[in-house]
This record gives sequence, C-alpha cells and structure tokens, in this order.
Amino acid sequence: MYRFLIIFTLFTAFIHTTALSQQPATDSLLLLTTDHKPLNTASLRNKVLFLNFWATSCIPCKEEMPDINNLYLHFKDSSNIAFLSIDVDGNSAAFMKAHNYTIPVYTIDGPVPPTWFRGVLPATVVITRSGQLAVSVDGRDNYEHYIAYLNLLRANTN
Repeated sequence: MYRFLIIFTLFTAFIHTTALSQQPATDSLLLLTTDHKPLNTASLRNKVLFLNFWATSCIPCKEEMPDINNLYLHFKDSSNIAFLSIDVDGNSAAFMKAHNYTIPVYTIDGPVPPTWFRGVLPATVVITRSGQLAVSVDGRDNYEHYIAYLNLLRANTN
C-alpha cells in the first residue's frame, strides 16, 4: 500500500487536470482502423484504455508522439491494456510511416463522449479496467511517468 501511495503521489504531480476521478466511463467510442475496420471501445472492457487524441496539424501533438509511441512499445505485448491513438484530422499515415511509429492509429466514426475529448489537442484519457475515468489531460503531457501508473491500473481488477 505504501508503494502505491508513493507512485500515485508522484504520478499525480504530473497530471494537469483530472486524476483518478470516480466518474464512470460508461461511454463508448466508435473508431475505424487504418484498414477501415470498425472498433467499438465497448468491446475492450476489462482492459485499461490509453487514448490519445491528436492531429498532424497540431505541433504539440507531433512533439509528444515519440513518447507516446515509446509508452506503447513498453506495453504492446500486454493483453490487458489497449492503446488507441486517435487521429482527429485523418492525415496520419504519412507522418507515422516517416517516423517509424508503430502505435495503432484510429479515426473517429461516431460521437465522442465529452468526458473523453473536449476539443483540445492533444488530449489523453486513461480508463481503468473497471470502466472508471482515471486520467483526463488536455494539452501536452509527460508520458514517462505513465509506466508505473499504467502497471498499477493493469494489476487492479476493481
């Protein structure tokens, strides 16, 4: 418990808006893969969801992409976490290829829950395995602190 409190305290020092709210994330989001296959986030229940809304026209979005891709690479073999890089302008293919980023990219295919995205780019949201909104950050963030926090969320089944 003491270790959790230390990690939690360190992590929340870097969160700029909402951390560990008790607001249920009962909403879902319809997305399309780069191959135009549908994905409903509701199908990812019991996984930690890491969502990042971004656009190639957004300089801070492009600046934080190396950190997000590295975070994805750290967890890519984990079966209980899903990374959803959500390209809001639909122009990511060339950018991702030019930089050798491998994080899966999706586009929006339906209404976006306002608790997940309020129109500010970049925006990062983390949903716990039990469906609670854990993180909501509008603007650029420092992702190196997410590793310990995401590991805690993956281990927690509540």
